[in-house]
Amino acid sequence: MKNIAIKYGLIGSVVMMLGVMLPFWIYGEDMELGAGEVYGYASMILSLTAIYFGIKQYKTELNGDLSFKQAFIFGTFVNFVAALAFGIFSYVLYAWLMPDFLQTYLDHSITMVKTNSALTPEEMEAELAYINEGKDLWLSPAFGGLLMFGTVFPIGLVMTLISSFALKTK
Repeated sequence: MKNIAIKYGLIGSVVMMLGVMLPFWIYGEDMELGAGEVYGYASMILSLTAIYFGIKQYKTELNGDLSFKQAFIFGTFVNFVAALAFGIFSYVLYAWLMPDFLQTYLDHSITMVKTNSALTPEEMEAELAYINEGKDLWLSPAFGGLLMFGTVFPIGLVMTLISSFALKTK
């Protein structure tokens, strides 16, 4: 069980890593950060289908006899491996491979707030104050890695629930 879960968790995380990096390799510095978010979330959802395939293989190992609880526990383990590996990758990415990215993204966020015509001046000021108060945290590669883990894991739990319902036999 453990080997199957680790295998599919790592497959999911590699797909996620490639999905995040591919736009940077294709577009380089010219990539629109909003589009990058779309690529990132799409790659997370696509990569977490590994949970379904992992549960399916686990079900085969159990000769087709799989309860919802067994599927959910197994899928959560696959999800944890994928989210942890992606969180570690994100830390490495922000700390060494793309050390300016967090500052670039923070600047992008500030620009988005300043150009949001739906905000009143008071709301805009509050948003900018919130961003500036947490600036050191937002620029921390460790926090970035934890944030990515915390983003992937809940999405994976949804995928685990769906997959567990779809694949349970008892």
